[in-house]
This record gives sequence, C-alpha cells and structure tokens, in this order.
Amino acid sequence: MGGGKETPRQKMIGLMYLVLMALLAMNVSKEVINAFVTLNDKIEAGNIIIKGTMDGVYGSFEQAIAGLTAQKAGPDEIENVKKIQAQAYQVRDWSKSLCNYFVAESSRLIQESGDASFGMKDELSPAGDKHYYEDENGYYRLFSCSHLSKKDDYDVATRLYIGDGGHKNPSGGFLVDSITGFRDRVCMLIANYKDDKGEYSFTPPQIRPELENDPASVQKFMEELNAALKTVNPADTALIAQLYGILSPPVETMNHGEKYPWIAKQFDHAPLVAAIAMFTSIRADILQAENKAVTHIAGRVVAPKFNFNKIEPLAFAPASYINQGDSIKMKVMIAAYDSTEAMKLRYWIDDSTRSGDGIAFEAAAGSDLRLPGGSVGDHTIYGTIAVKEKGVEKFKPWKFKYSVGAPNAAVSAYDLNVLYSGWDNRIKVAAGGFDPSLVTVNCSGCSSFSKSGDYYIAKVQGIKGEATISVSAKTPDGKSVSLASEKFRIFPLPKPEPRYAGQGFEKTTINAATAKATPPIVAFMDGPLNVKYDITGFKMVVSKAGKTATLTSKSNQLTPEMKDAVKAMSKGSQLTFMDIRAVGPSGKEVPIGALSFVLE
Repeated sequence: MGGGKETPRQKMIGLMYLVLMALLAMNVSKEVINAFVTLNDKIEAGNIIIKGTMDGVYGSFEQAIAGLTAQKAGPDEIENVKKIQAQAYQVRDWSKSLCNYFVAESSRLIQESGDASFGMKDELSPAGDKHYYEDENGYYRLFSCSHLSKKDDYDVATRLYIGDGGHKNPSGGFLVDSITGFRDRVCMLIANYKDDKGEYSFTPPQIRPELENDPASVQKFMEELNAALKTVNPADTALIAQLYGILSPPVETMNHGEKYPWIAKQFDHAPLVAAIAMFTSIRADILQAENKAVTHIAGRVVAPKFNFNKIEPLAFAPASYINQGDSIKMKVMIAAYDSTEAMKLRYWIDDSTRSGDGIAFEAAAGSDLRLPGGSVGDHTIYGTIAVKEKGVEKFKPWKFKYSVGAPNAAVSAYDLNVLYSGWDNRIKVAAGGFDPSLVTVNCSGCSSFSKSGDYYIAKVQGIKGEATISVSAKTPDGKSVSLASEKFRIFPLPKPEPRYAGQGFEKTTINAATAKATPPIVAFMDGPLNVKYDITGFKMVVSKAGKTATLTSKSNQLTPEMKDAVKAMSKGSQLTFMDIRAVGPSGKEVPIGALSFVLE
C-alpha cells in the first residue's frame, strides 16, 4: 500500500482488510459497552450488601429497648432510645427517597433513548411504563440492562443533564444539589442537639472542592469545613468531615487539559449504560453515608448488653381459653433468639407419646402458628423446636395447654385495638345468651365511660398506661357472673403530617409552577381515625444575596412576603418550611415536622 499501481486482487484484499479492522473495532466497542453492564451489576450487588449490614444497626434499637425494659429502666431512658431511633429512621427515609430518585432517573434515561426494551424485566416479559420495580422494603430496583438495544446511546445523558456545550442544563445541576442537600440535612440532624455537657449546632457551609484531585482546592475546602465545625461536638466532627468527603462532588474537573463541570465529566457523551452505572455508583455513596450516619447515631444509645448462656423453649398465646369453632393463635420460640434464623418445629395435639412424624412447621422465628381449636374441653399441644447450640442443631421439647369453651362474651375496640387519649373511643360489647338489660360494662382506668347507641364511649387521659374493660351479667337467680375482662393500652393520638401542594416528607422535589401557586400548608392524617388538626403557624427559610433569613406565618397561609419569595425562586432552588405547628382535639399546639423541596 505504498502508492504503486494495485491489481484488482490487491485492491480487494485491501478492502477486506479495512472491513475486518472496522469489525474488530465494533467488537471492542461492544465489549466495552457490555463491561458497563457488568460493572453496574457489581455495584448494585454491593449496594444490597450495604443495606443488609444496616439492618443489624436498625435492629439494635429494638434490642436496646427490650434490654432496658427487661432491666425495668425508667420511661425517660426508653423514650431517649426511641428518639435516637427516630433520628436513624429519618436518615433512612431520606436516603431511600434519594436512592429511589436516582433509580427513577435511570429509568427515564432508557425511556428517553427510545429503547424498544424499556419497561421489560427481561427479553420475554411485556413492556411496562417504567424500568424498575419496588421491593418489599420500598426501594426501587432497576430491571436488567443486559437486554437493552441502545446500550451505546451517547446522546440521551448529554441531552438530559449537560445541554448544548454550556453544561448548564438545570437537571444536571439538580443532581448535584440533591446530593449536597442530603449531606446537609444528615449533618444537621447529627450535629444539632443539647446534652449535659452543652448545646451544639452546625450550619452547613455550601462548599465543594473547586477542582477535582487538586491539593489546593482540597486544602481550601477543608479549611472552610473546619471553620464551620467549631460549633460542633468534637465527638461528631470526624463523621461530618467524612460525610462531606463522600457527598461533596467537586465543582470542576480537568478533561483533556480543560476545566469542565463535574457533572459534564460524568455524563457528557456517556453511553446509556455508563450513565446508569454512574447513578448506581452515586447510590452507593448515598448508602455508604447512611451507613456511617446511622452507625454513629446508634452509638449514642446507652443500654445494657446481654450475653445469653441458656436457651429455654417458650410457647404462649394471648389467651388459653377460646370458643368452640375458633382457632387458637399462638407463638412458639426460644427465649433468646435471632430473628434472622429459621424456626423449625413439629407438634402433636393431645398426643403425649408423640406418635408418628407429627406436623412440621418452618418459618421465620417469632412467626404465628395457627392451630385448630378442637372440641370443647382441655387440650395439650406437645412439640419440639430446633435450637442451635455451638452451631449444632438440637430439638428441645415444649408443650402448651389450652381450653375450649362454648361462646360467651367478647369485647373488641371498634376503631382500634388501643384506647387513644383525648378521643372518643367506640367500644362494642356482645354478651351472648344474656338479656342486654342484665349486662353491665365498666372501665377501670377510663376518665369517663358511657353508652351511646350501639356503642360505649371510652375516654382516657394521659399518654401511657392501661385501661381494663369488664363485662358482667346477672343470672336468673340474681347472682353476678364475670363474662370478660380485657386490657387496652393507652396511646396518645397520632400526629398528622404536613403537606404542601399535596406533597409531604416522602417528596424531595416539587414542580416549580405548583410551588409558585403558594397553596396553604395543611395537616394530613393517614389512618382510620378522622381526627381534625388545624395548622397554626410555620416558618419559611429564604436565601437571598447569599444570606439566609426566616419568615414566620401564624396561620396555614403563606404570608405576602413568603409568596413573593416563592414566586421569585428559580428551578433548582430549595423551598424549606420549618417548625410547622398544629392544634388537634386537645386544643394544645404541637409541632408536626418540616418540609423541604427542590423546585424542578
């Protein structure tokens, strides 16, 4: 191919060589694209592992509460653990919401690419309206990318998140804001509190390293962060510094000798599957931050630690007396057990010799075991349950006695299985076989108890304790017989959640036009009780000229100043309502939370 005259055969050989090289290049490109699919799957598998490790941290709160209860600790100690638990759950909810958002964005990428496989779980499944599903814990799980036909689409990520050369597409900026917004909320939750040593606070600096992998930028970033950490408890500063390190993407990065916005490096001309892998990687950072945060929060719990050296089988039920035709609901477990272990048991009804193989039952430890009640009279269930001792599975014997009687009387809470303080709890009472005029119903622990139509109205005060409802009747010979006595736990009325334009805690974004309509803030109650709460006031955080101000409303309506501030916001702005308060049936004003959205 030096320039001399070629024969037709040589020309043909040369052409075939060029075609071969092109085919080889196409094959290499295909292998690279498929490598992103493999990379995404591996990162996703790691994310699942991180979630699994956090299950133990979240479970430690219930273990601590159980330990304190067993030690008969004071209510303040238990309530303190519950408050710390609520903080950890708040971090979990924020993390889940943000992770789900990035999965939804991955689905949008596929849809915008026009890929014919969008919405298909696999090549044989029908197409749906999204490329993910929701698992049993509320997390979005992306369908496989292996069967997509447009894995190498280089345009869609650029168009959605970068724009045309200016790298100023608002969607790309919002991706960064959502990460730093999560960072700021978590850091404030961790740092702002008061203990017996003092009061601590943290105002998150809106900082990111100016240039990726640049020592000067990193040093400036750390200096600004350390200045903001001076008001933070020293026990929390290391964690907050870690969270800032994980969740502070640089402003710019070098690309072929030129500075580019960080978001441009991630998505500019990125193949479709590479952009999806980037979202999966960002979710890994979010989950890592969640893991560090909740582990740190859990470390604030002070509770006894138990080392169990003896295992006792335990069989029990809410009641050992049932009516003929009913079934008995019972639990069979070991006194100290691991909820992640499977429970294996066999049982025989009224068979003390345990003849035959019995009836096998296997489920998660603590699961309900429902058995037929049987005929009227006394019964005994004999069984064995598997217990691991030093890794070896052994079967321990157990038994349970119960009685079956004829139908008598029943008491049930019509609205709920508890009595709510400050609420008219409706109680329905039935006493079969007795004249209603001879039946007497009393409540011990109620502030008032009266008949109203077909129901009794039970009123209780306070937020803790028990009330006992008793049913008795007079027989034809004038004797009084006790028919039923049931205990009910006393709970406070549940608080409502605030809603702005129909959106609550679970949402992190809001349509800009919807927000600028400035609807009122309302109190939303999701449950069986029709409890009316009225918003009495709230605060709104406004950022102007680099400074933050707080506006106050003494009703559910935005003040004129608030409305002007909202209408002046651009897409990507943060809209935050704090210290939202409401009044319920008790007439007492209570805080019901805060709302924070990013305009989109």
